Amino acid sequence: MIKYDEDLLITGSEDGLIRAVSVLPNKIVSILGDAVDQEDEGFHIQKVTLSHDKCLLASCSPDDIIKIIDVSHLGSLAKFDFDEEAYEQSV
Repeated sequence: MIKYDEDLLITGSEDGLIRAVSVLPNKIVSILGDAVDQEDEGFHIQKVTLSHDKCLLASCSPDDIIKIIDVSHLGSLAKFDFDEEAYEQSV
């Protein structure tokens, strides 16, 4: 878990999803990355970190795979509602 700004946190978890979560109200703003690989059945997120300008997010797995995600749009997403059920149906 890492702080993006005063209102947003970025979390990585064992399900392989990287989420942007609003602090108040407590809700998912966006799923930033879906690290599930079709062949591997999963990409456990061990650590996430932001670049100094908060434009790039790096995540790593226990098997030393590093993925880089562009999060420069994240500040503008905070004002929109995220529909997690619609996302899960599309995957």
